[in-house]
Amino acid sequence: MASEVSTETPMAPATSCDLGADASSFAAATPTRLLAGELPAIQPPCGIAIARVACTDREPNRALQVEPIAPERAAFWNQLVADLPGVREVSVLRTLGMDPRGIAMTDLLREARNQDCSYLLVFRIVEPDAASAIIQAVLWSVEPAHAVVAFNSDIRLPEAVIQKCSDSDTRMLRECDPSYQVEGELRLLVRDTLWDMAARSRPEDSPTTRPNPWKTDQPILPRDEYRFRQFMRSGL
Repeated sequence: MASEVSTETPMAPATSCDLGADASSFAAATPTRLLAGELPAIQPPCGIAIARVACTDREPNRALQVEPIAPERAAFWNQLVADLPGVREVSVLRTLGMDPRGIAMTDLLREARNQDCSYLLVFRIVEPDAASAIIQAVLWSVEPAHAVVAFNSDIRLPEAVIQKCSDSDTRMLRECDPSYQVEGELRLLVRDTLWDMAARSRPEDSPTTRPNPWKTDQPILPRDEYRFRQFMRSGL
């Protein structure tokens, strides 16, 4: 009975199937692997939800646990596709409303849907240590729910960096954190994939009866421009 009321969630190395892909999808030699059919086209405007997870040793419907993403890392994710038209926003999922005892992938997909996101990226950092780290991720289509692309990346710090980072004065530098470095590599893989998905869209086929989501007639205004000048420019 004690185990049923325990407030601690035992953590264990996650298995690849927790993210929606089998172990072969995370081959080190293939950092990006398509999981089903062909790469889909982005349907703008869309949002992308990001979730970092860990694995628990509980039953399947509580196999995952959302881990918070530090603000300085979340800021990089928020700027992932700032230059890609048609992507409305990148939303980093928080632990708010997530059962601390564990959740299932369907819970993450539902939360992404609640935030009007068309895609969900789920990733986890596997067994990081002071010198190396492995990251695995799966990009999901939210509606209909299916895994689209698997990502895999690993990094080992050069010996010279390891020696440098052994000093207490330099240990907190970003270059000394392999999990930080490998997360940066994942962002590049995801960014390139999203741009490939955008390239498969055909904005010229958008109906003329509605605004083209890839273009805008709204002028770019300075942030500090007075409101009445905006009204004057828009003709109101």
